[in-house]
Amino acid sequence: MFFYEGFTCPVCNTFFQENDDIVSCPHCGLPHHRACWRQEGHCHLEQLHGTDEQWTRVEAEQAPANSAQTPQTQEYSPMDEEQRVCPRCHTINPQFAEFCKRCGQALPTEDWHSETHHTPPDAAYSPFRSPFGYQSAAYSQSEQIGNHSAAEWEAIVGNNAAYYVPRFRRIENGGACGWNWCAFLFAPYWLLYRKQYFLGFLYFFCQTIYSFAYNYVLFPMQSASTISQMQENFEKILFDENMRVFLLPIFLLSVILLAAKVLLGIKGTELYKRHCENRIQKARKRTPDLSAAELTSVGGTSMSLAIVFYMIPTVISYVLALLNIV
Repeated sequence: MFFYEGFTCPVCNTFFQENDDIVSCPHCGLPHHRACWRQEGHCHLEQLHGTDEQWTRVEAEQAPANSAQTPQTQEYSPMDEEQRVCPRCHTINPQFAEFCKRCGQALPTEDWHSETHHTPPDAAYSPFRSPFGYQSAAYSQSEQIGNHSAAEWEAIVGNNAAYYVPRFRRIENGGACGWNWCAFLFAPYWLLYRKQYFLGFLYFFCQTIYSFAYNYVLFPMQSASTISQMQENFEKILFDENMRVFLLPIFLLSVILLAAKVLLGIKGTELYKRHCENRIQKARKRTPDLSAAELTSVGGTSMSLAIVFYMIPTVISYVLALLNIV
């Protein structure tokens, strides 16, 4: 028995043979003949990605055991005009059925008795592989994601669009956006790099206040050269009202900043999608005939802004350290 024995290609509806050239969808794992994949240009069940109906190998293997008659034992002739085969689970349905009676898949409205129509692969279709080896689901530029095409999302995102556009599609389909490590680890700089100015400046302002208060209160104690001097500085913090007033703000700001980082890790991609959608809508409102390629000028990223604001806290900390030493 080979790995795909008993499975059928969703495009040509033929069972896989051991010597067939087979490729799997990088998003859901659905196997296709390589030639059929190239003809389709994407996964045959791409519209189900990110939904509860997404194809999985486990469900496909369990399906024959849960049905009274499996697709392998069903007899079907392409010339039979009274039946329609589900492109997902290959169950035979009545001629005028709109949905599969077994899995609920919507049945295509085109002529079932004509040849299968294939669309040429889109030139923009290519899987994205991260440096960590994770392969993201690919997309076609002509694909519609929400109110905008994938080409518009790609233009407004700019760098690393192959990572974000499939996740935007998953959010539109009701799926989870996933954890965003960049947003969590580099919160204000990621926001500014992605031109989310309001949230970026707000986070940076809170972080700067926290750094100032932390250095003003705790740096003298940390810079003490002896234990007695450290104890003296610690008592000064506890009993000096001018110093003690900073302790509560430092604690509250540290909690707020940590909570904001976690929130950005969980919801950062979703917030970024809303930001991109607002930019597209504003650009279209100003220039209704703006092309997808021209959206790059109002979107994209700003590495210089992120670097500048990354250096500011370092400079402030260095200056405060010099002032404390002097």
